[in-house]
Amino acid sequence: MKTLETFIAEAQWFHGSPDTRSLKNGWEPRTTSLYNFETKQDEVRPRPVYFTRSRRVAGTYADPHRAFDYQNSTPGIRTQNINARDSRFMQVDAGGGHWSNLTVDMMKAAVPEEDHEELMGHINRYVGEKAHRGHIMTDDVAKIAHKMGYHGFHIKNVHDDYNTEDHTKTSDVLGVFPEHLR
Repeated sequence: MKTLETFIAEAQWFHGSPDTRSLKNGWEPRTTSLYNFETKQDEVRPRPVYFTRSRRVAGTYADPHRAFDYQNSTPGIRTQNINARDSRFMQVDAGGGHWSNLTVDMMKAAVPEEDHEELMGHINRYVGEKAHRGHIMTDDVAKIAHKMGYHGFHIKNVHDDYNTEDHTKTSDVLGVFPEHLR
């Protein structure tokens, strides 16, 4: 049986962008804020680059109207092979659900049992009460995966189309922190 890292390395991944101009020099590190419910302050964390195994799903993200400067944008889909053999990825099975409705149980199944206490601390600290109502989102997984030392995360069997009602097929979503893209 293949490891998750071998599966990631052997698959073809697509990144849809409303504006590919910023990608001409490769994947540049980006950051985003991370609200800490305990300290009630924002923290800075790296923002992952998102990929999917479905060219169709990537195409839904390559909508020029999503770009800040949509009149001059250059939408496109970029194909990427991910060298994940020496990496550590968290894998979440969405069970056919939507990217915004992941659950605590799905997250617990993604990490070894000995890491559950650390996981729950991060969920309470960075996701808050919405997590316990079944509303953990892809970006929340990114927060937790980074805090737990993963190089990225893989969400399988998930509905993830940008702004469409086409929820007929599930796909895989891969988030990789830019410093681990090689």
